[in-house]
Amino acid sequence: MTFNSASPSGVHPELQAANDNASSRIFSLDVLRGIALLGILIISIWEFGGFSANKQTFFRTGTHGGNYNLLFEGKMRALFSIIFGASVILFIAKKDQPSTLSVADLYIRRMLWLMLFGIFNAIVLLWPGDILFQYSVLGILLFPFWRVSRKGLLIAAIIATLIYCGKNYWNYTDDKKTYGKYLAVKEVEKKFKKDSIERAGKDSIWALQHKDSVANKLQRDSIAGKLSKDTAVKKLMNDSLAKQAKNDTLTKEQAKDKGAWKE
Repeated sequence: MTFNSASPSGVHPELQAANDNASSRIFSLDVLRGIALLGILIISIWEFGGFSANKQTFFRTGTHGGNYNLLFEGKMRALFSIIFGASVILFIAKKDQPSTLSVADLYIRRMLWLMLFGIFNAIVLLWPGDILFQYSVLGILLFPFWRVSRKGLLIAAIIATLIYCGKNYWNYTDDKKTYGKYLAVKEVEKKFKKDSIERAGKDSIWALQHKDSVANKLQRDSIAGKLSKDTAVKKLMNDSLAKQAKNDTLTKEQAKDKGAWKE
């Protein structure tokens, strides 16, 4: 390295550009980015450990009934998304880019690198919760909006919010309807159980009252009449319960409604 082309300040132009780039970073933005990443790590560490959703809920809430998850779940992703958007604006608005390429080329290349990191994270590291790929795709789709006026951005944000809220409400009504069908099926199953108990009680009383006549008939119908009276009555009861079980069966539609909510 020679210093023939040094700037008036005595610092080489490449070093000066690096210093300017470092000093142009916004400290508060970096701090918020770190907080968001650590908050996301607190939520994701349970999945890193291979815990199921039920296990995660158990360990997070504990016996005290509290849930620190309330402070992090969703909040950190939202904060990280806001910082991502701010970084996009700052990158595009930066006038002294350290390259001869256009801002559009640098920005798209930046998003493509982010996409590659996301693919590596999901396929090689096998992390199902990767969001880098989604950020890169959204970053590319958002690029044309940087020339839109503030009023246009506000209108677009309102439209996107209404679509998102409408989609969530649509899902909520579907879930509510599915849950209602599930409760109806549960009531049918309760009725089956109640009716089965009542019929079983009635059959037991009837069988005891007609024990001798029933046993004699079954003994005559059996092979060589080898059934004892107790065995004959027990066979009668089992046949009755089997018949009840066949009758107390959910229809295909009811079974489908029950399975839909469980899924």
